[in-house]
Amino acid sequence: MKQRLTALLPSQPRAHWVARLEGTDVCFAPVLSLDEAAVHPHLAARAVYQRDAQGAWQAAPAPRFLPLAATRPGED
Repeated sequence: MKQRLTALLPSQPRAHWVARLEGTDVCFAPVLSLDEAAVHPHLAARAVYQRDAQGAWQAAPAPRFLPLAATRPGED
């Protein structure tokens, strides 16, 4: 089976396999370049990547905490 997949997968471009597998119950994800990953809708919405001072993409540190207003003792 592994040998058949190894021969089959390169026979078509990545877009072909994404179109065939998206919306199915197959657990898969395409391998993205850094430039593709940085603008992927899910990763962009989560701000996973940010540009550094030279303009190159860099993974944002995790975890990222949102600033919250301080509460008074007993409020929470």
